[in-house]
Amino acid sequence: SDDIIDNYIMILITHLARIGQYNTNLSVNTFKNKDLLDKIILYIHQHYQEGNLKKMCQHFGYDPSYTSKLIKKFAGKTFKQMVNEERMKKAMILLQNKELPVYEIAQEVGIHNLTSFYKRFHEYSGYTPQEYRNQLS
Repeated sequence: SDDIIDNYIMILITHLARIGQYNTNLSVNTFKNKDLLDKIILYIHQHYQEGNLKKMCQHFGYDPSYTSKLIKKFAGKTFKQMVNEERMKKAMILLQNKELPVYEIAQEVGIHNLTSFYKRFHEYSGYTPQEYRNQLS
């Protein structure tokens, strides 16, 4: 009976070691992905005017398809949604300066079509750029 107990303990220890090793590997992969996502978010903050997934992927050396899936999985948003969100945040800041025309703000945040800018801003904030400015006063 001592041999049987020793064998069961050995099986239990082996099983626990395998589970622990698997979780460790998962944590390392999760950390690497989180680190990459942090770099991607910083890149978007610095290059939101471009909003180019391919260019960003070339910068980091990753495949666009892989990067898109990683962003969606960990951020819960697509690359385009993250870029647009960053653009709208910057537009809201720029709209506080009432001297700047809306078309210049649109250009500054990387949207060259004024109609598209109005549409995106309204979807993001619930206001047109002018309505947002009027609310500030």
